[in-house]
Amino acid sequence: MKKSLSILLMTLIILLLAGCGGTDNDAEEAMTGAEEETTEQPAESVTTEEAAAGGAVNEERTGEVEEDSEADLAEEATEDSEEATTEEVTEEQMKDATKEKSKEETKEDSMGGSSASGPYEKHMVQNPAGESCIMNRLAADHCEDITMQQKFLAYHHLNFINILTISPNIGCLECMVDYSFAVIDGTQEPISINEMDTKGAPFTPNLETFMESYAYELANFFNGHPNRLMDYISQDGPAISYLDNNRTSGSFADHTTHSVDVQNIEDKGDGTYKVTMDREYEHITSNGIGSSTVEYTVCETEHAFKIVDFN
Repeated sequence: MKKSLSILLMTLIILLLAGCGGTDNDAEEAMTGAEEETTEQPAESVTTEEAAAGGAVNEERTGEVEEDSEADLAEEATEDSEEATTEEVTEEQMKDATKEKSKEETKEDSMGGSSASGPYEKHMVQNPAGESCIMNRLAADHCEDITMQQKFLAYHHLNFINILTISPNIGCLECMVDYSFAVIDGTQEPISINEMDTKGAPFTPNLETFMESYAYELANFFNGHPNRLMDYISQDGPAISYLDNNRTSGSFADHTTHSVDVQNIEDKGDGTYKVTMDREYEHITSNGIGSSTVEYTVCETEHAFKIVDFN
């Protein structure tokens, strides 16, 4: 009996031990599986986070690219707008400049010229001594120390303010003054410049006087004073372009003609003359008084002369 009980007890103990052993194995396997899952799970999390981060980075980059693209488009639009605005402003400025130039040219036509320093205005001319000389009909006691340039300037200023009627003739100051006072005295019928071609100039100077007078008108032209320089110049030759370019440059402003000497006049026999003339002058870029010898090509017209070219 005891032997049977011992055998039964031992069997129970063996069964209990066997049951405990299986549980440990299962527990170990379960723990191992859990560890593997735990190990794998962070890996999956990291991968997922990296993917999420990568996606976020890509999205951010995409956003940045889109923002950059939008910014670029905005900048391009702004630049295009600015360029368009600049073009519009430029066009407007050009229109304004054209209008202003047209006004100035109209003013030049009415007053006889303008320089790079600006159109002539009445108050800019202060020449009472010269005007006294003209108004006293060039009497010697009223014209002492008055230069020929000042006389021409004073004469044109008196024309401009309607004190004297301008002579249709050019090139002879004495003749011009005589004509203007003849009109005042009633001994000369006024002749407009437009009528000169049909009626003829009342006085025709010789070529030497014509050239000397041109030199003094030239100074008034560069200074923006009233002048009739264009009446001395042929519209068909290069001389008119040279003079316009020189005036526009501003390099000949503050011009004074000190002396003029016609050295030689050669008749070419075809209605043209070669005139050699020395001039002493002074202007803004001359560094004092300068001198030059210039050869002019001059053509004779029905009523006067015209300068065609010079070098």
